[in-house]
Amino acid sequence: MNRTRTFTVLKGIALPWIFALVLVGNFIEPLFANEVSFDVKLLDLKLDVLAVEGVLDEFFDVDEPSQSQPVAQSTGNFSANIKDKYGTKVKLVQPSTILRVGGEIPYQLNQWQTLNLGLNIGAGSSKYSFPNGISIFTDPAVLETKFLEASARVSVSSSLNPTKKLETNLDIGLEAVLVNVKSSLTSALLNVQSKNTHFFYRDYLRFGFSYGQIYKFNPQLVITNFTSPERSGYAVISLSIEF
Repeated sequence: MNRTRTFTVLKGIALPWIFALVLVGNFIEPLFANEVSFDVKLLDLKLDVLAVEGVLDEFFDVDEPSQSQPVAQSTGNFSANIKDKYGTKVKLVQPSTILRVGGEIPYQLNQWQTLNLGLNIGAGSSKYSFPNGISIFTDPAVLETKFLEASARVSVSSSLNPTKKLETNLDIGLEAVLVNVKSSLTSALLNVQSKNTHFFYRDYLRFGFSYGQIYKFNPQLVITNFTSPERSGYAVISLSIEF
């Protein structure tokens, strides 16, 4: 996606959300507790699809990038989709792993539900192999990718507190993601570089629990595009500080 298209989408979709949330926030009594988190996001297949299809589109000189293709639901489907589309076999050596820092501001809706506004920025990497090469270049090839990611989200969560330190959470929300993907495909005969910026948004369900009071350990499982047949997901392991 080119820069003009990216900013057009941001203006048309993200800005109305931001203005709406600011207005809503003025009429809802905020909680006094805010959180800053440090986390690791794992196995986001959407990023793996963008990385692999981006460099293969560059190699095959595809005019229309594949950024809008459905996301694979599993690593098996992901490999099969790449095989069907490009005629080459790919293996995930290191699926996408993103180190992030972020914050979340909660607004109390009622005794059981909270409106959450969140923001994360992070960087990470992934690695893939093409054991049979690509097209007529049959030497094994390796694809290494670097990610820079910024995401914003709004969600409504319900929580239960079985104990004083343990809290279980269920969130439903919308996430907007801006990610820069820089890839390098190399083999004995190949050296293909690609760099693309993508913007997308997706609904999600987030299941998790947190343990602690001021300092919290919080593992989460996120199911994305849960209203679509192309649902996928990722995992998050987070350490947060409440103040």
